[in-house]
Amino acid sequence: MSALNKVRSAGFTVSLDGDDLLIEPFSRLLPSQIDFLKINKSKIIDDLIQEQLLIPKKRSGLKPADRQRLLDYMAFIDETDDDLIQDYLDGCERDSMVLQYQLEYIVAEMEPKAPAIEKMIKCGDCLYWRPINLHGRGGGHCAAGVYPLGCCHWSETHKLCESFEVKNG
Repeated sequence: MSALNKVRSAGFTVSLDGDDLLIEPFSRLLPSQIDFLKINKSKIIDDLIQEQLLIPKKRSGLKPADRQRLLDYMAFIDETDDDLIQDYLDGCERDSMVLQYQLEYIVAEMEPKAPAIEKMIKCGDCLYWRPINLHGRGGGHCAAGVYPLGCCHWSETHKLCESFEVKNG
């Protein structure tokens, strides 16, 4: 019987904390048992390490839909390295928190963005244009707050604007 099994059969739980051996309940150890542990500490640690290597890490498992979403993202970012893709999938499978983070990140990255404004407009053609001249051209400001009040710009200036609304008439 190994030293580790002798300690366990005496009713103790044995585990590792870094390089330290933890025995529970420590208060029940007899002096002879403490001497046994001191003599056999390295053997017990070796046995615990071997046990940990034999126990497969618990994997979260990837649902087919999650796996496909991860693969879609790899294609989205033009990743073609098979080894890197497999490492990425393995990392997500090993840790459910990593998987959750990646799925949330992918949604944010791959969701359609608001369409870009493609048409240049003139501020003077907008419902929100407030000219400072009676003739309606030249300097003025935007009532939609595109430029702060007091910041003057020109009615003829061409620009891209998300707040643009055509004037009636």
